[in-house]
Amino acid sequence: MRHHPGPYLAALVFFGLAEAAEARKVKIRQQGAPEVTLTVPAGWKVQERRTATVLTRSGRRIVLYQCPLTRHTGVTVNMAGRRARAGYVPIRGGSCLGITGGSLRFARSLRPVLGEGGRTPRSDMAAEQLARAARERTLAQPRMVGTATAVPFGIDAPIESAFAYDGGYAYQSVRFRGLSYQSVLDSDAGYVRHPGQTCWDGGYDPDEDDALEPRLELEDWDAPPSTKTSWHVSYKPIITLPDRSRLVRWTGFVADGEAVIGADGLLQRVRIVDHHQARGRTSWRTVEVVFTGFPATIARVAPQPSC
Repeated sequence: MRHHPGPYLAALVFFGLAEAAEARKVKIRQQGAPEVTLTVPAGWKVQERRTATVLTRSGRRIVLYQCPLTRHTGVTVNMAGRRARAGYVPIRGGSCLGITGGSLRFARSLRPVLGEGGRTPRSDMAAEQLARAARERTLAQPRMVGTATAVPFGIDAPIESAFAYDGGYAYQSVRFRGLSYQSVLDSDAGYVRHPGQTCWDGGYDPDEDDALEPRLELEDWDAPPSTKTSWHVSYKPIITLPDRSRLVRWTGFVADGEAVIGADGLLQRVRIVDHHQARGRTSWRTVEVVFTGFPATIARVAPQPSC
């Protein structure tokens, strides 16, 4: 004989379904953190603050903390996975969510996802493969020259650079608002000559400063994205230009971009438009790197005399 659920059980099922139906998507973003979408159960009030998000219901109070997202971890969950033991749950893409006043199980039930929480648009595989191959082949060239332009957040004036690379040697002449300086990196030793100086200061390390550095910018932003697993990256179909070069565009959670690839398979130009979602070595709003040549030899500038 079939048994029907009693009224109490029926009520639990009914209200459980009603609560699930009333769960809502809430997008939060704390200072220094990326946009994250939570699925908040019915009955919970959400209060956003600069450094925390507070959930309250019937006298209960739960505080959520977002982890910053760095451009170097924007393709993995490794950082978040390590923090999970200390009261954080990972968010796919490299960020994580901390909680006080509640359990990690509750934090996971919020199903945190980066951005709007929608699916990544379908990506054109041929464009992905072309861009990745062009990046790898270009950065493997022993010598290259070109120009670069970057615009910082909050400033409209561009920073411009003329650069040259020859193995471990790197030279730049940088201009900003009428001022200019030169930098040389040679055999892991860095030097810089400021406006009006006739000598070179030592101690310059491009990996640790926030100056424009074309090759490092492409590495820091992973542009063009080097793997198809980069978080929320979607390529548009290839556009062939009149000179037989090809234009590839992509959209991503961290940054959008485009690249022009020559008939020889090398990058000619890369443009990056940052969404200010992830921290990195620099804070440019836009970066554009143009490769003007891959010469057989480069005339090196000697950083002499030293100051």
